[in-house]
Amino acid sequence: MMLRNDAYITDEVFEQEGAPPDDAPGESRVRRHLRQSMMMSSAMMSENLSEDVFDFSDNNLENPEPSNNEDDAVREVNAVAQREIWGVHLWKCMFIFVVLATSALVSSGTYIVLKSEEDDDYNESYDRFVEAMRDAVEVHVEHIFLGFESMANFVSSDAAAQGATFPFYTLKNFEAEGESIRKFSRAAMFAFCPFVETHQIPEWMNYSNLNQGWLDNSREWALRSGESSVVTADYQTGPITPFIYDLGGPGGTPQQAQTIDPPYAPVWHISPPPFNPQTINLDGNFFQFARAGNAKEILEEI
Repeated sequence: MMLRNDAYITDEVFEQEGAPPDDAPGESRVRRHLRQSMMMSSAMMSENLSEDVFDFSDNNLENPEPSNNEDDAVREVNAVAQREIWGVHLWKCMFIFVVLATSALVSSGTYIVLKSEEDDDYNESYDRFVEAMRDAVEVHVEHIFLGFESMANFVSSDAAAQGATFPFYTLKNFEAEGESIRKFSRAAMFAFCPFVETHQIPEWMNYSNLNQGWLDNSREWALRSGESSVVTADYQTGPITPFIYDLGGPGGTPQQAQTIDPPYAPVWHISPPPFNPQTINLDGNFFQFARAGNAKEILEEI
């Protein structure tokens, strides 16, 4: 009887859409306890379901436990990413290598081409410079020989006109002719040095002392021409050296010439005129430049 009533009551409860309140009139005690038990069970089931399905605790968020399928997928994605990264690095290295190799080839090629052109330009410039210098020297030497030849012809013709014999010859105004010869030959200085044999030395010493007036005439001409800034006070006065001398004394001091290879070649005429008259009668043979043959050889060597 009790079971039937409980079953009947249960069916009746489930068939009803709403339950009466706890203090509904006419409700039996058994039915009220049953309804409370069912409500408590429903509340507990809802609480358990909420805790199991919607558990957002810190433990579940911080320590997820993926399934085996998720682990495999992650590992596969990581492997693909690693391969892609390695490929990118490889292409970067290849690109850098190609750029460096290209730069090296371009730089090397440019250097080789420019170096070759620079060498060619230098060689051409050097050849042109050498040719210009050779032409200038040849012209200069030619002018020197032409000037000296012209002077020699003039001295020879003037000596013949005076009836003089060498070495006893004097040009009264040597600077008048010597200045034009110097300008033509571009020589800074040149001198006329007659050859004097050993037996002619006493006669030459007397002749040079008597005819030293040419020096004053040449100085006057040089001052009038205004070729240089020399003034009268720059010239020393006094007689010339009365004998043929050289600089073979102690410390390069003057001494009577003692050449072992006559003839002597005393300096007689000089253009421009010397500042010190003691320069006259200096033996040109002492400098190994007096003989025409030696002079020519020296000029050819230069």
